[in-house]
Amino acid sequence: MRQPSSGDHAQFKRLVDIVVAGAALLFLAPLILAIALLIRMQDGSRAFYSQKRYGLNGETFNCFKLRSMVPDAREQLGSVPGLGVNS
Repeated sequence: MRQPSSGDHAQFKRLVDIVVAGAALLFLAPLILAIALLIRMQDGSRAFYSQKRYGLNGETFNCFKLRSMVPDAREQLGSVPGLGVNS
């Protein structure tokens, strides 16, 4: 009987990561969709946006996020006395 190698362990961990992430996505997808629809209904702007992130070996990828601020937050903040961007 051969001993499991570190490669076997890495492949098993990768498989577990994919299965758990897939199950979590299936479970959370309705909640994410409901939140996205609420954000969209609030002001008619897009609910998702993307940012470039650095991953393994410095490769970039797009990370998609739910928007949590109003689209013109910088302008709205500038109109509040004492909280302006240049304050």
